Amino acid sequence: MSVLPIVDRELRVTARRPGTYWMRFWTVLAMLAIWLVLLTESRSIAPAQMGQHLLNALGILALVFSMLSGVFLTSDCLSEEKREGTLGLLFLTDLKAYDVVSGKFAANSLHAFFGLLAVFPILGLALLIGGVTGLEFARLMLVLAVTMFFSLSMGLVVSAMNREAKRAVTQAFLVVLVFAGLFPALRWFQWLLFGSGRLDFLLWFSPGYAYLEALDVFYKLRNGPREFWGALGTLFALGIGGIVVANVVLPRSWQEGTQERVGKARAKRRARFSKKVTPGFIGRLEPMYWLAVRDGSPQLMARRILMFLLPVWFLMMVASILLSSRTSRIDAFVTAMFTAYALHFIVKLLITMEAGRRMNQDRRSGAWELLLVTPLRVEAILKGQKRALRRHFLEAMLILGLINAVMMAVVWVFHKELDIQPRDRFMFWEMFLGGMLALATDFYALSWVGMWRGLRAIKYHRGVIGALGQVMLPAPLYFFFLMFLHPNGSDKMVRFVMATWFGLGVVVSLVSGGVAKRRLLKRFRSEVVGAHWTVEGSATERSSA
Repeated sequence: MSVLPIVDRELRVTARRPGTYWMRFWTVLAMLAIWLVLLTESRSIAPAQMGQHLLNALGILALVFSMLSGVFLTSDCLSEEKREGTLGLLFLTDLKAYDVVSGKFAANSLHAFFGLLAVFPILGLALLIGGVTGLEFARLMLVLAVTMFFSLSMGLVVSAMNREAKRAVTQAFLVVLVFAGLFPALRWFQWLLFGSGRLDFLLWFSPGYAYLEALDVFYKLRNGPREFWGALGTLFALGIGGIVVANVVLPRSWQEGTQERVGKARAKRRARFSKKVTPGFIGRLEPMYWLAVRDGSPQLMARRILMFLLPVWFLMMVASILLSSRTSRIDAFVTAMFTAYALHFIVKLLITMEAGRRMNQDRRSGAWELLLVTPLRVEAILKGQKRALRRHFLEAMLILGLINAVMMAVVWVFHKELDIQPRDRFMFWEMFLGGMLALATDFYALSWVGMWRGLRAIKYHRGVIGALGQVMLPAPLYFFFLMFLHPNGSDKMVRFVMATWFGLGVVVSLVSGGVAKRRLLKRFRSEVVGAHWTVEGSATERSSA
């Protein structure tokens, strides 16, 4: 009997999948295209700075890719086996928990590892241009590899503890957000109020801090090596700890009895926060709306996240007004802006996940085929799903709009305390008003695109990734390019970039949402009973069984 037999089998199956090779091809092609654009537009920069400039531009994208790899690759690998009932069959054999965990880790991390490995030569071109030392490049690559290992292991832990795909993906994203964003924010807030370094150790949990400390400008400081290796060792230890926890938790969480007890406890907690919907007059007119709105978990999840991050935003806003130091006030206001942006992104992620969840699950279970036999029309099905999404997230969207309005008022009233020039106030107003408009248009787009992608996706997380990439990726990439191409642009240039950024986002959202809505109305029935799903789905299930 071979050592780690599931690892051997999963690697063989993954090696035969075309996606394993296409992942490397498209990753290299995308990074190479970004590299050529940045290189062409950075000719005015001195060669000594160009290499560092290009390395940081692509390094940040690679860091985000590494941090999110566990959210979309390993967070549902074990929970999927629980839902399909195949995990119990594995434990009836001589296989141990580490066989299953290591096999799933190897199979689901291979795509991300190959993608990161393909990016290394592109990033290495900065060495040929100049401004980057070999040791600095090696440290950055080490940070990217350890960050990916940390994210993938956190995804395994969450997957071992959950059964539902949506809940596993959400929790994995929150775990990464806590380590990468909340811990540094707590340390910074404590230093801002008390001026002490007692919470400096929290920075070691952040991949972003390890990336900064890998740069020569920070590594060559007196405490640079200690901070870098401390942060890197902490991330690696968390990754090892995550794999150990997954091995301990998995044998105790796969049984149906355990899942039923956990499900009853969750149902009781949801009942305290969500409203009961009885099948009355509205249920007879709109049965799909009544069916979709009964589950209060999306609204409950949005409330918990808001309750978790709203105090951070509120404290930062109060600090930006009341602190005596002008530098501290500005830092607090910038932190509040980033916290508000994180809240916007998290709510949009929840909308996308909920939009595709029922479409994907009911497609796999055959529920849509049964509904299409009834007199219920496709228009009524989609209308009920869309209306349920609006009810689930209307409260969170109103709170986000209020946050933007409060920040507009703070900029207008306290612009002197924040060192904001009168002509710059309109730029901030443009930013906050654009965020409110983008929230409405993105909800429209993510609802329809999320349902369309979820209906067609073989794997649930693939639909979520596709919807987010189609709707929310073009505008941030445009902003990222222009900011790196013109880092010292004038105020007029910055206002132009902000206006076109939000304008592009609105156009992409309206077009994507309209196309997805039209496709759903015309092709919903054919997609449900289509042969392509049956062939691909059965092949995928056989390969992962």
